[in-house]
Amino acid sequence: MLKRSLYVTGVVSLAVLIFLAACHNPAGPDTTRKIIISRFTIEGVTPPATNETAKTAIPENKEYKGTITWEPALDNGKFKADTVYTATINLTANTGFTLKGIKKNTFKVANGEAANGADSGVIKVKFPKTAAAAAGDGTDQTPPANNDNGGSNTPNPPEGGSNTPAPPAEGGSNTPAPPAEGGGEAAPAGNS
Repeated sequence: MLKRSLYVTGVVSLAVLIFLAACHNPAGPDTTRKIIISRFTIEGVTPPATNETAKTAIPENKEYKGTITWEPALDNGKFKADTVYTATINLTANTGFTLKGIKKNTFKVANGEAANGADSGVIKVKFPKTAAAAAGDGTDQTPPANNDNGGSNTPNPPEGGSNTPAPPAEGGSNTPAPPAEGGGEAAPAGNS
């Protein structure tokens, strides 16, 4: 009976050891289980605006952080006038989170058309064209128009017309009236 008891104890012990060996993870607790990110609206991407400085990163949140690159190239870190820009946002999942399981075209960015591949943290965002440069702001690269009048800034007269001012109405004068008493504005000519 002792033999049989030892045999049963040995078999049970062996079964327990096999079971424990199959369940044991030498790396410790299961660390491969991650949460799929769920923040699909990307905050902190400012739409391009003429002469504004471009952002190169998004604010980090609990789930991910990210960098931004711009196409076409920026001008000393600023957006050019009259240009359509595309941002490439590269997300990196934080510890405990994953991008695996993300569906295609899930992400959203304010004022832009976002597209991403499945299981990917690379998002391409196309923005509307930036405004044209305002006159005199130093960004307008358009040369002055040639008005064929010898370089003068005086506009060309209409066909058959003249740049000479019209004569004054009867009884009027082209000379401005002297200032009114008290130093105010001059009264209009011919209306006194």
